[in-house]
Amino acid sequence: MRKLLKFQTVMLSLLMLAAITSCNKDDDDNGGGGGDDPAGTNYRMTESVSTEEGVETYKDVYSYDSDKLSMVMEYNQPTKGDWAEDSKTEVSYPTDNSFELLTSAYSNSSWIPTGKEVVTHQNGVWQSDVYYDNNGADWEMNEKIEYTYSNGKITKEEGFVYYTGQQENEYKYIYSYVGDVPSTIDRYMWAEGNWEGSGKDTLTFSNGKLTMVETNMSMQGVSIIAQSVYEYSGDNVSKITIKYNYGGMWMEIGTISFTYDEHSNMIKLESTGEYMAFSDSFTYEEGNSNWALISGTPGFFSFYGMTYSSKSFQKINKEINKIALSVLSQR
Repeated sequence: MRKLLKFQTVMLSLLMLAAITSCNKDDDDNGGGGGDDPAGTNYRMTESVSTEEGVETYKDVYSYDSDKLSMVMEYNQPTKGDWAEDSKTEVSYPTDNSFELLTSAYSNSSWIPTGKEVVTHQNGVWQSDVYYDNNGADWEMNEKIEYTYSNGKITKEEGFVYYTGQQENEYKYIYSYVGDVPSTIDRYMWAEGNWEGSGKDTLTFSNGKLTMVETNMSMQGVSIIAQSVYEYSGDNVSKITIKYNYGGMWMEIGTISFTYDEHSNMIKLESTGEYMAFSDSFTYEEGNSNWALISGTPGFFSFYGMTYSSKSFQKINKEINKIALSVLSQR
């Protein structure tokens, strides 16, 4: 759907939960990432660890400067028990209404810049998001995303790509609402000089909580309906069940379960199923951060009445697409 200057995909899983629950939490001016508690204490993430097939594979360590996220260091584990630096994302703030994410990879005992993302924002919402690649001599723009709002709600997201410096259409998402809650997202891709529909998402709410997202899409010429069904424990999402419909028959692909601490911080995400099996764990400390702003991209799966980012759902969407392709290849 979109490229990321990726902090590491496990972090995106955490944001998914933050996105779902944040409509019921108090957002402070610094975008504190913790839950509500009687003392009003905020919490921020310090470490996340990703596990696949029972083996820890990646770890992210988060650093802050004056309550602002300054760096995410990613480690991999080529040998069990031996964490090795793999990549890092450094965050800088050139103006009051912008920030930059500089991603580097560790290679041959040195850090090599690989990508840059520049975000402009105003009044707490993103206005544009520009991605650059390192061509060896300079930064080269490769994608730009612009956002349109009406009455404080996102109505359109437009993506552009750049070839030899020339801007071309890439995609657009059109958002519709029923009252104050989103109802549909119509997605289009630019193909051979025309806009072509690439899918539609329909959102269902109950008592202000998102209960289901139904997606109509086409993959390899086959029409697919996907459903993500949400269950709650109080204000927190406890489980997401993912299903697909092929030829009129529903198939359950897997579930994603969430565990919280006493402050409603998510401390574990566990995905189970034939095609999706991984778990992520998270560690916190007391303190504020500007995480809501850093992760605050409007866009696909972004705004179900919450302040957090479409990036929240990127890992899950990526896994869902892999599942769909795997299933189709076995038909």
